[in-house]
Amino acid sequence: MSNDKLNCKRIFTDAIEEAFLIIDRNFNKWGLKIPDMSNAGVYRLWSMDTIQNADSWRMGFGVGIPWLCWQYTGDEHYRDYADKLTDIFCGMPYIPDQCQGVLYLPSCVSAYKATGNSNAKQRALGAADVMMKQFTQNGNYFMAYKRYKNYVADTAFNTVLLHWASDVTGDGAYYEAAKLHLETEMKHTIRPDGSTCHVQWFDDSGTPLEKTTAQGYSFDSCWARGQAWTMLGFALHYRFTKNPAYLDTFRHLAEYFFANLNPDHISCWDLIFRGANDTVDTAASVIAVCAVLEMAKQLPDDTALFKLKEKAVLTMLSIIRNYSVSYDDYIHSLILGGVDNMHHSGENQGLIYGDYFYLEALVRLLTDFETYWQ
Repeated sequence: MSNDKLNCKRIFTDAIEEAFLIIDRNFNKWGLKIPDMSNAGVYRLWSMDTIQNADSWRMGFGVGIPWLCWQYTGDEHYRDYADKLTDIFCGMPYIPDQCQGVLYLPSCVSAYKATGNSNAKQRALGAADVMMKQFTQNGNYFMAYKRYKNYVADTAFNTVLLHWASDVTGDGAYYEAAKLHLETEMKHTIRPDGSTCHVQWFDDSGTPLEKTTAQGYSFDSCWARGQAWTMLGFALHYRFTKNPAYLDTFRHLAEYFFANLNPDHISCWDLIFRGANDTVDTAASVIAVCAVLEMAKQLPDDTALFKLKEKAVLTMLSIIRNYSVSYDDYIHSLILGGVDNMHHSGENQGLIYGDYFYLEALVRLLTDFETYWQ
C-alpha cells in the first residue's frame, strides 16, 4: 500500500474514532430520543411521548446512525439501541408526500434487513404504499406533494424504497412506477451539461410546464443537494437493475458535481457558486461522496469511476480537516457546514443527514461496506 493510501486510511480511522466518541456521548445524553433539526449544532429530540406529533422527513437518519454503528462495529449495544429507536420511530404518523425513502430506508428497512423486525417491515411497506399514492400516470411521475402537479429531483433517491418493496412483496407495480419516474427525470430533470433542475411542473394532462426551484439559487442554477440526491438515487437504482442508462446518467451527474466544487473540493450550496468564500454545503458533499463510492464498488475496474473516487476522497479529507467536530466541542453534530434550506434556515449547520452520510462515507472508505437497504 502506498504512503498516500496509508496516510488517508490513518486520517479516516482517526475521523471515525472521533465520530464514535461524539455518537456514544450523544446516545448516553439523549436516552431513547430521535434527533431531527439542530440549532447551533444541538439537535431537537423526539421521544415516545412526542413522536405522534412529528412531521419531519429528516428523522430516519437519526434512527439509521445506530444501525450503521452496529454494522461497522458488531457491538450489540448499538443493535439494542437501534431496535428501541426503531420501535419509537414506528409510532410516527406517515407524512403524505414523496419523502418516504429518506424516512424509511435507513431506519425501518435497515431494521428489517438486519434483524427481521416484522413491525419495521410493515411500516416500510406502508410507506411504499403512501408513496405509490403520489404517482400519477399523467406524466409518469411521483408528485412531491399531493396538492401540486410537480416532482422534485430528490425523488430519484426516494424511489429506491420501491425496489425493496417490490422484492419483498413480489409485486412488480412498485418497481414499474419507479422505473417510469426515473425515465421522466432523465427526460426532464437532467440538463445536457449534467446539472439538474429542482422542480418540474406539469399540467393536468401530464404535459411538462416550467422548471423552478424551491431550494436552489435560481430556476436555471443547480441546487447542490438535489444534484447529490439524484446521483445517489441513480447509483442505487443501477445496483438493483444494472440498467446501463442509469449508469450513464450517474456518470453525467457526477462529472458535473465534481467539476463544480470550490477550491477546497467541497460543493457550495448551489453549484453555480464555486468561490473560496461562498457558502458550502457539507451535507450535499458527503451524499455525493457516498454516491461515487457506491458506484465505484459496483464497477471497481472502471477508470472514470476511479478518477471520480479520487475526487471524492479529496472532498472527504477537506471535510475532516475543515468541518468535522471535535469531541471536546460538546456539539451534537459530527460535521458542521451544512445548509438545510438557504432561503429559510441558513448556513453552517449541523444536519442529521449530513452526519449520517459522513459516517457512511467513512465506513465505506474503511470497509467492504454493504448497506442494509441495498
